[in-house]
Amino acid sequence: MRIVLATVNLGAAAFFLVCAGWQLNDPDAMAWAVLYSMAALGGVLVQLKRLPWTAAAWFGAGSLVLGLVLAGQVIIERQYYFDEVGREMMGSVLVALFMGVLVLQIRAQERTNHHTSDS
Repeated sequence: MRIVLATVNLGAAAFFLVCAGWQLNDPDAMAWAVLYSMAALGGVLVQLKRLPWTAAAWFGAGSLVLGLVLAGQVIIERQYYFDEVGREMMGSVLVALFMGVLVLQIRAQERTNHHTSDS
């Protein structure tokens, strides 16, 4: 299972780095490049056991709020996923989902470590 999680985490980190690179031709590139780079960093840090679950949770919550704000804009302006705002909404939701997965992994690891140390 560890190999599967490592593959998912590092694969997602690589994916988010590519997404950060794609943003460089965007007018608001810096904000999105940072968002995707931070998600990539989370995937690496969780493998190194250096990511506190609270940091992943807060970052994921912020990304989810951003996604919800953009969803409102998409619905009001009827831009959907074909327009930039729709793609940005999906990107922020993907980051939020990935952070949620990382939080679950970290918490499961903490429980395993806690039970192991009690034995």
